[in-house]
Amino acid sequence: MVQDKVKHEPFSSYSSNKHAALSAAHILKEQIRVVSGCSSNILSSIGIIFLNKYIFSHCHIKTMTLTAIQMIFTSFGLVICLQMNTFVRKKVSLMKVLPLAISFCAFVVFTNLSLEYNTIGTYQLFKVLTTPVVAVLSWQYYRIHYSRTVIATLIPVVIGVCTHSVNDIKLTLFGTAVASVGVISASLYQVWIAERVKELEMNSQQLLFYQAPLSAVLLMPFIFFMEELPTYTTYEEKQTAFAAILASGIVAFAVNLSVYWVIKNT
Repeated sequence: MVQDKVKHEPFSSYSSNKHAALSAAHILKEQIRVVSGCSSNILSSIGIIFLNKYIFSHCHIKTMTLTAIQMIFTSFGLVICLQMNTFVRKKVSLMKVLPLAISFCAFVVFTNLSLEYNTIGTYQLFKVLTTPVVAVLSWQYYRIHYSRTVIATLIPVVIGVCTHSVNDIKLTLFGTAVASVGVISASLYQVWIAERVKELEMNSQQLLFYQAPLSAVLLMPFIFFMEELPTYTTYEEKQTAFAAILASGIVAFAVNLSVYWVIKNT
């Protein structure tokens, strides 16, 4: 009996160590994946801010027109992803996606209006409020509780953005109003993404496949009645506008896809 126990102990120890090593490797791989996804979202979000600001200033394209163009780019990008078998199309009622599409349109339109009518500092100050508002909405209406550690991480972020932006803050009545609506709609959009992903059992690409074209269609009537398409007199102006819009559409695709991914995986 003693000999049998001695014989089996090294094998048991080896199995235990192997299992622990595999678990540690899996955790490390998951952490790298989350960091990569969050980094992609941060970098693409920063890129889209400056691209949109450039387009507003130099290409004279209005907010809702730019938003619709970006959603069309996102739709085509997802069609390409579908053809490449990166995800499987899942049928779902459009009425389930409609509230998400409406909140997205409000989020992007009012966020871009905030960027157009506010300074970068004011824009960033309001945008950083989205995270605490999401936490409050999730806790109040969906009973999602956050640990003290998570709540504590919000404090230095808010303080840091406020400190960095204090010299560039210029508040106006209209700018403050559109920025506030942008914060609320952005917060609802993020909360509803998490709920729809769970409810419909879909991944980010599957849900965005329906939401992106629906959002573009919803914006069309407003564009027709409220905005004018720009006119360019020289070839250089047309070339610059085309390049800026192309870059904006590609980066917007990355932003939209990474937002869904981050919300689902963090």
